[in-house]
Amino acid sequence: MLRERVNPTDAYALEWQIRQLQKGQHETFVFLGNLGVGISAERLAAGDSNGYDKVFLLLDDTDDYQGDVETRPPRIV
Repeated sequence: MLRERVNPTDAYALEWQIRQLQKGQHETFVFLGNLGVGISAERLAAGDSNGYDKVFLLLDDTDDYQGDVETRPPRIV
């Protein structure tokens, strides 16, 4: 996960972030449709929805990502 403010104008505007997430990997994860972006709860509460605060990859159990991985518990929405 990259924690940085980005304000993409189109699909190509996240190219640098995608390259950073993909750096050092022997598999391609980004192009499998598992790239995500997020806005902090504080910014949402303040009504600020311009841009994103993080860019991340959603991995499954079969992915062999080299590096730090944050595991989140399942959640029912």
